[in-house]
Amino acid sequence: MIIGEIRRYLRDNNSIRVSRSLRDTAYKAISAREALTKKNQKEPTVGEIARSLDMPKEDIVLALDAIQSPVSLYEPVYSEGGDAL
Repeated sequence: MIIGEIRRYLRDNNSIRVSRSLRDTAYKAISAREALTKKNQKEPTVGEIARSLDMPKEDIVLALDAIQSPVSLYEPVYSEGGDAL
C-alpha cells in the first residue's frame, strides 16, 4: 500500500503528464532495446525495436520522447568551443 501511494505521488506530481499507455509503450521499448542489445551485441535501431514489439516506428519514437525529462529554457547550451549559449 505504501509503495502504491509513493508511485501515485510521483505520477501525480510530475511536471508533465504522460498517459499510462504511452509510458507502458516506452518501458516495453526500453526492455526490448536491452534484450536486443544483449542478443545481438550491438545497439538496435528503432526499426528493430518496432519489429520486435510489432508496433509502428513512429509510436516507439513518440513514446521514448514522451518519457524524457523536461529541460529548462534557461539552462545553458554549450557549443564545441565550450562557451555557453
